[in-house]
Amino acid sequence: MSYHLKLKTGFFKKEPIKLRINYDNIIIEYKSDKSIVINEDDILHINIIKNHQIHELNIFTITDNYVFCLNKAHQNEIYLRLLKLFHDKFEL
Repeated sequence: MSYHLKLKTGFFKKEPIKLRINYDNIIIEYKSDKSIVINEDDILHINIIKNHQIHELNIFTITDNYVFCLNKAHQNEIYLRLLKLFHDKFEL
């Protein structure tokens, strides 16, 4: 499954990306044809933070931390997919 989200890239900076949640990895695809593959073994933990009306998805890896702004249309679907595939990495 893939979702169009925004990745936080700096203070008040967000970049549109496509997030693919696969069985054994998560892929971040940028508009510039660059992509990052996060393998399941590299994920330390995943959590969701609610700041006022905005929900953020945080993926912590061995080398980086990725923060995505979730839109209301897909946030529940993303939660369930992550719980199903990466339940041992997910923290509420």
